[in-house]
This record gives sequence, C-alpha cells and structure tokens, in this order.
Amino acid sequence: MEALPLERVRHCAFTPCVEDALTCCAKCGKWFCLEHASDLEPTKYCNECLKVEDATLETSPIVDAEGTRHSGKVIRPVGLVFAQNSKLIHEMSDDELKEYITHYQQAVRDCERSLDYARITLGNALYVAGDREIAKIKRETGEVYFPPPRKVAQMPRKRTAKAVDENALADFIAKHLTVDQLKAFMTKKKS
Repeated sequence: MEALPLERVRHCAFTPCVEDALTCCAKCGKWFCLEHASDLEPTKYCNECLKVEDATLETSPIVDAEGTRHSGKVIRPVGLVFAQNSKLIHEMSDDELKEYITHYQQAVRDCERSLDYARITLGNALYVAGDREIAKIKRETGEVYFPPPRKVAQMPRKRTAKAVDENALADFIAKHLTVDQLKAFMTKKKS
C-alpha cells in the first residue's frame, strides 16, 4: 500500500490537536483523529456531533394494564441522537438502508462477542478470586465485593537446636546439680 504524500495528509480539525485525521465526520464534515472520535460511533462521527449524553436511554419495569409487574424492562431511547438517526434512516435509499442494516447487524454481533468474552474473562477472574478468598459475591444482589484481608495467625517458629558446648554444659552441671539430681534427670531422659 502506497503512503500519501505529506501535503495530502489531513490533520485533525480540533485545535490544538496536531494528529493525523482518520476520517471525516458524517454530520459536520470536520476531519478528526482517534482522540476526537465519538465513543459511540468512532468511524463516522466526531465527539462533538455524537456525544454519549445525547444517546441516553430510559428504562422502566414492564407493567400491564392491571398494574402487574412482569420480568424484563422497557427501554426508551430519549436522547437527541435517536431522533436524528430516525430522520436520517427515513431519508436513505433502499441500497443505503440495506448497507446500514448490514453494518449495524455486524456491530451488534461484534458487541455481543465482546460482551461474551468480557463475561467469561470476568467469571474466570471471580472464580480465582473466590478461590483465593479475596472476593465474595452477595447472594441477594450478585454484587462483587472485596472484604478486608484476613490476618493470618503467625505460626510459632520452631526452635532449632543449637550446637551444645560440652565444656559449658559440664560447668553448668557441676555448679547447679548434685549427683543425685543428675542421675534422676538421666533416668527421665531415657524413658
């Protein structure tokens, strides 16, 4: 693959950034680098045109007409970006719409694969942490917490026998033990 001449390399339009631009924003037309790409759609939009806070969702429990609560949740897109996307989608040609659908089907598969990987990796780490007893899981909520480390009781150190100085031992016996005491000690030691 041939590199572009230096005069044709575009730079990020965000000041004071001097990085090479990756692509042009589909909304505002500014060239942007990876640092100024949107977190939600980094290959199409800059971080000014597609902000995370503009893509908010509201969730609520599923409640039927009688007021009975069911498992699951209702997700409502309330962010500004969803209304804009809806308008853009309606204006697409059939071919653009097919390409758009294919792109987001692949994006969903990629996210699901990434989520599966993250869950497996997290599960493995939690298993090892539980085995090491550095993490616990609350049964009621499934929340992971890290209890303070337990203090491990110190095992008494084994005393190692020091080499006996025979002269010092003989002096000690001569000064402190009578012959009868020495005989009694020797008979206890043997039995």
